[in-house]
Amino acid sequence: MKLYISNCKSCGKKIPLNLNAPSRAHIRNIYGDQFSVECSNCCNINDYTPSDIHAESQVNSTIKGGAIGGAIGLLGGPIGLLIGGAIGGAIGNDQDTQEKNQVKRFNRSY
Repeated sequence: MKLYISNCKSCGKKIPLNLNAPSRAHIRNIYGDQFSVECSNCCNINDYTPSDIHAESQVNSTIKGGAIGGAIGLLGGPIGLLIGGAIGGAIGNDQDTQEKNQVKRFNRSY
């Protein structure tokens, strides 16, 4: 899950944040009700609140899992390729679902 501020107050661009938190309350406990962030686009520093932070899904594990599983399955021949790809894709899909749920929980938090 990737956290970001949706709009810089100076240039309006998205500001990616290098932090990990399960909710806005967690951010509030660590950084307080207001904190300063430097925009990576315009380099201006502005004050924001935890409610200005949003989450989005970062990866697509289904494709990666299928590719890795398929590559491992190559050792078992064509049938191994199919089985490995299916298992890897299923594991990746589960990781995608978990991350999407984390994103929903974060974006609904206060």
